[in-house]
Formats: sequence, structure tokens, C-alpha cells
Amino acid sequence: MLIHVISPIATNLGIQKMLGELTLTILAVFLILLIIVLLGLLMQINSVAGIGKKMEDIAFRIFPSLNQVKLLAAEKLDFDSQSTNWKSVLIYFEEKYSPAFLVEEKDDLQTFFVMKGTTLEDGEILITTKKSVTLIEISSVQLHQYCRQFGKGFLPLIPSATSK
Repeated sequence: MLIHVISPIATNLGIQKMLGELTLTILAVFLILLIIVLLGLLMQINSVAGIGKKMEDIAFRIFPSLNQVKLLAAEKLDFDSQSTNWKSVLIYFEEKYSPAFLVEEKDDLQTFFVMKGTTLEDGEILITTKKSVTLIEISSVQLHQYCRQFGKGFLPLIPSATSK
């Protein structure tokens, strides 16, 4: 497609006759880089960046496990923005431990996504006071690893299961 755009220009300038196909390739690469720079500049505009954030939120709703992949990547790369993501925890609530994600935290309330299985496809939202829940912070890598170990549980992560 770019050749159809660049070829007439190169022919009019006489470039195609002097340097041949190499010039067309260089012009095509230059045009692609120019488009990338322009798109990068557009991302600096708040309204365009907002569209990107909305698209990401829609993707998280359609593919809930995408957030877990994002958490794994953030943890591996040690991003500072990880605090804006869900935090992996084990919660002790109503006399049972459950793997969960701390979604939101305000004053005296906390919101959790409590996993019901080994994946994020099934779970429940728990909104409770901070006093009624005990948290054991774990990494998202540990949560993912222990969820995938069928026949084994989270017991190595619990300091003392009998003290509760």
C-alpha cells in the first residue's frame, strides 16, 4: 500500500531512477516512523489517552484474567504503578481462608474479589470492614502458582492455621 503512495512521488523526483528500490524502502520506513511519532503525540492529549483507558477497562470486563496477567507482568517488571492494580491476598473471613484480590480500600471498608475456584472466571465480591477480615499479603505469582497446584493448598502461606 505504501509503495502505491511513494512510487509516484519518487518517480516525479527522479529518485527511483538514481537509487532504485532501496530509496523506496527507506522512504516507506521513514513514513511509518512519522506515523508512529504522530500517534505518540496524539496520546499526550487527555481525551485520546482517556479513550485508551476506557478501552482497557472494557478489555478487563470482557477478559477478567487479563488483569491477573497485568499483575504478573507488573510484579515481574517491578512497576511503581502496581499499587493501582488489585493486590493479591489470602483473607481470613467467617472462619475460613480464601484466596482473593484487594480491589478497593477506603477508611474502614475494603472490597475484595474472592476466588471460588482456581481461575478468575468464578468468584464473588466481598465488601466488609477492616476489623472483620485478617489479611495475609502474597504476591500474584504465589497466588497463581498455588491456584494451579491441584491437590495442594495454600497452607504453606498461612503462618498458623490453628491459632484462628
